Amino acid sequence: MSAPCSVFLLTGFLGSGKTTVLRHLLETLPGKTEREGPLRCGVLVNEFGKVSIDGPLLRKGRAQVPLWEINRGSIFCYCAKGDFLRTLLTDVRHSAPTLLLVEASGVADPTDLERDFARPILSPLYRLVRNICVVDAPRFEETQDLFPLVSKQVLTAHLLLVNKCDLLSPNERERLGQRLRKLNPAAALRFTSFAAATPGCDLVSWDDLFPAADEAPHATGKRLPFRDEPKNGGENDNALPPLPSEEELEILLDRILQDPEGSLGPSEFFSQTVYWKSDESGDNDAAEPEGSVRSGKDLFEKEHSGSDAPDAEQKTPLPEGPGKLPLRFERLLRSLPADLVRGKGFLRDSAGRLLHYDQTGSTWSVKPYDGPLPPGLGERNCAVFIRRRRDHREIPRLFADVGLEVTDHVL
Repeated sequence: MSAPCSVFLLTGFLGSGKTTVLRHLLETLPGKTEREGPLRCGVLVNEFGKVSIDGPLLRKGRAQVPLWEINRGSIFCYCAKGDFLRTLLTDVRHSAPTLLLVEASGVADPTDLERDFARPILSPLYRLVRNICVVDAPRFEETQDLFPLVSKQVLTAHLLLVNKCDLLSPNERERLGQRLRKLNPAAALRFTSFAAATPGCDLVSWDDLFPAADEAPHATGKRLPFRDEPKNGGENDNALPPLPSEEELEILLDRILQDPEGSLGPSEFFSQTVYWKSDESGDNDAAEPEGSVRSGKDLFEKEHSGSDAPDAEQKTPLPEGPGKLPLRFERLLRSLPADLVRGKGFLRDSAGRLLHYDQTGSTWSVKPYDGPLPPGLGERNCAVFIRRRRDHREIPRLFADVGLEVTDHVL
């Protein structure tokens, strides 16, 4: 039997920069293994919302890399773990990658990760090499205090990528490093920004991802396992163990999901996907495509300082050129509820040009986009909102308040 596929897991809280890191890793992927064999990489993306927004971003320019998507929950929660295991045992298995990059949902609790990959049904096929946690440097202290899973993501990681470190002062960076080392002294620590080499930040490379040869329990050195090419265009039966029958697979998955120590309960977060028609009225003038908005009192400022200060606005200068944010959508952003943690999606400006919307906490950006779109989107716009309070009526009502026509909204 050939060596199991090497699995690299990316975790990190909502908006920490996991997709940016993943795109960088795909762009710098080594072409061959140390045995001079071809390195076949696959990507599995898990999103908490109903619609995949990160998947199209990763597909752009990478048609040769197989990509699987699991939406509607965390792959480590019982709501999506069955889909995760089934995908690993069927689609991914038949594709036979030598390396699999898994981007977990930002609300994933990876506490049970190593136990899952050690199960007899997975261990012959997959080996977890590295659990990489992307840390949102400017927001870590606030999110850690508010959301217990942030600490769990750090505690279970083998490597901590402290992202957006260019937004910290030297003293803030040192304080954060000490806090992370206290939480997880065994994890390797890298400071980065957009995974690139910027002043005072590290360039994330594949050398960072492999543990040292003497590091337990993932003592893999820097050698990637090589899996023989399938013969005659099909699966090499000598390389992989036989797949259970459909009935056997259902029994195995049910047993795993019923394990009281294995599957985690539902997330404390609420996800809602909203579709709406493009605004073609004369009130669709362009607004600034980047900025910091506050809805009422910012969630973190309110809970940590108890401030009742008036609303604050901070806007970046308006850049020239196409792809500017429609004014009505900009008004929507300013009215979003204060418990919003994450927002992302695709929309069109008044000229019909595609834009990619991305929001973390109270900070949003909208940029021109020319890549693929989620299946079935058509001419509609779409955004996924993740928040703490479960209210399926509030955000669609806010769309109506600013004059945007919602065509559908789903949980």
